Amino acid sequence: MAEKEQFEEKLMFLSQIAGELAHELKNPLSTIGLNIQLLIEDCKEQQESEKTIKRLDRIKLEVDRLDRLLNDFLKIIRGYKLEPVKIELNHLIEEILIFLEPEATRKNIRILPIYSKAKLIVNVDRNQMKQAIINVILNSIQATHSNGDIFIKIYKREKDAVIEIIDTGCGIKKENLNKIFDPFFTTKENGTGLGLAATKRIIEEHAGSIKVFSEQGKGTQFLIFIKSHSGN
Repeated sequence: MAEKEQFEEKLMFLSQIAGELAHELKNPLSTIGLNIQLLIEDCKEQQESEKTIKRLDRIKLEVDRLDRLLNDFLKIIRGYKLEPVKIELNHLIEEILIFLEPEATRKNIRILPIYSKAKLIVNVDRNQMKQAIINVILNSIQATHSNGDIFIKIYKREKDAVIEIIDTGCGIKKENLNKIFDPFFTTKENGTGLGLAATKRIIEEHAGSIKVFSEQGKGTQFLIFIKSHSGN
């Protein structure tokens, strides 16, 4: 028991150090990003070569990626300060799909929602839960080929509201299935490996859960469970 407590204390200490380091990196990184953007605008005004502007754009993309990585890492390390409000789940999903429509259209992917007939009320932090669900649907969009489909079903199962996301994408290798929620695990070339880890943390802090089932070459199914506060 003493060894376990010592391990947890060390882990907490390392997490605190990592969190402080990430926080210290964010400020200069934001400054670098801002100055690169100003430099890009100056180059365009002065009609610098296309090659120079493309190189600056690439640097800006990498700085933005690092900034997102640090944001996600800090949230995973420090947790989330939740400000829950009661909202109707159908409405929340509608907002998310409006936001994601351009990305799905760009890839020529159809998102097909099946909303709950009954009003499902959940008590969640709107912004955090919205981001968690966006992360999952974006993952499905990225895994689905052009002309593919993503089905989103909202329904009640016992005391939980359920969000079921099914894609017709490439699926997940069996050996990777139990790793996809691990921080920094990714099979994507430009992925941070923190999106789904952050999603899991957010859902669990709402006392919910997330499950995944997948078959390589056939697609993936995510199930998100959140306690329902509906009267029926």
